[in-house]
Amino acid sequence: SLQWWLDRDFSLAEYDVRRLPSELHPVAWMVGRWRSEFGGKAFFPTIPKFTYGEQIDISISDLPVKRKPALNYTAFAWDLSVPETELVEIHSESGYITVNRDEKTQADTVSLTTAMSNGESARGIALTH
Repeated sequence: SLQWWLDRDFSLAEYDVRRLPSELHPVAWMVGRWRSEFGGKAFFPTIPKFTYGEQIDISISDLPVKRKPALNYTAFAWDLSVPETELVEIHSESGYITVNRDEKTQADTVSLTTAMSNGESARGIALTH
């Protein structure tokens, strides 16, 4: 069973934004556990439609990424069409969120780098002011 993933015990320190390095203040609002069990629906042309729940954890990392402060990112999706006691993983991914400040423009670049359970990796970047 994969229930252990959903029931992990997180210490308060992982979510205590008072510990957040100043470089990560623009993304402080993201720190926490985000969960939906309202039946997300996925439609893909090559597989049957399915309904899923998803949980995302964003916590403060004690280990910098390439000497930059980072947030830990984990996501887990499960099939809602089976009984809760038979939790079936649909997808999971782990990664890091970093923030880079352009001192000239004062714009922040937020990056999310992930590795997924299907072997794929991805990187997303967003600019903020």
